[in-house]
Amino acid sequence: YLVYAADLFDEITMVSVGEQLVRMLEAVTSDRRVIVGDVELVGVDDVRGSADGDRVRVEDNLVLGPFSALSVATPGAVAVKFGDTVLSYGELAARVNRLARFLISEGVGPEVRVGIGMKRSADSVVAVLAVLMSGGAYVPVDPEQPADRVGYTLERSGAVMVLANRGDDCTDARFGIPIVCVDELDLGGFSPEPIRPEQRCGALDPDNAAYVLFTSGSTGRPKGVVVSYRSIVNQLAWLESEFELTSADRVLLKTPSTFDASVWELL
Repeated sequence: YLVYAADLFDEITMVSVGEQLVRMLEAVTSDRRVIVGDVELVGVDDVRGSADGDRVRVEDNLVLGPFSALSVATPGAVAVKFGDTVLSYGELAARVNRLARFLISEGVGPEVRVGIGMKRSADSVVAVLAVLMSGGAYVPVDPEQPADRVGYTLERSGAVMVLANRGDDCTDARFGIPIVCVDELDLGGFSPEPIRPEQRCGALDPDNAAYVLFTSGSTGRPKGVVVSYRSIVNQLAWLESEFELTSADRVLLKTPSTFDASVWELL
C-alpha cells in the first residue's frame, strides 16, 4: 500500500508516482548497465492520454491577435499599471506597433532573436509585445545578473540586439551587439497603426520561435530552450479555459521574464 501526505497530494498523482518508481526499480534491477536517464518512467497509456487533450487552432494572427482586437474594440480600457504609469489598450498598442516597426526596419522578423534586458516596468511589457508583433523571438536576460552570464545568453541565443532602458544595468558594450535604449528612442516617425502580415520581414509560421529561455545552469552552462508561437497559443488557450478569465480579471506580473511562467502573466 502507499502512504503519503493527503493534505499535499491527491490519490491519482501518488499512484502515478508509485508506478513510475516501480518502473525505475524494475529497470535497474533487470539490467545493471542501464542508464538511469534512459529509463522510460511514463507508460504508453499516460503518453496517449496526455496527447488527447483539446486541440487549439493557431490562427494567422498568432499570439497577439486578441490583444490587437481589444486595442480596437476597447481602446480606453486599462491594459497596464506600473507605479504611476497607466496605459490603456489603445496607448499600449500604439507604443508596441511603433517599436515593432522600428524593429522591422532593423531587420527583425521570423527566427530573429532580440534580447530584452530590462527590469520589470511598463517598457519591458512594451518591448516583449513589440518583438512578438514584429514576428521575432525575444530572449529575456536579467540586468542584475553577472555580465558574463548575460553575455553568454545573448551569444548562445544569437540575439542581434538588446532592448534596454538607460537606467538599467544592461548597456554594457562588452556584449558585442547593439544596445537599443527604448526610453531614449525617438519613435515619432513610425506609425501606431496595426501591423499587417505583409509588412513584416517574412511570413510568420506558428512553428517559428517566439522566445528563448535559458536554464539556471546549476548542472553546468545554462541551456537554451526555444518555444514556438504555436506553443504559446496553446498555453494561453488552456489558461483562459481552465480559469475562465474575463475582462474583469487582473493579472499580477510577479515572475521574472527569464522564467517560463512569466508568459502567462505577460500575455
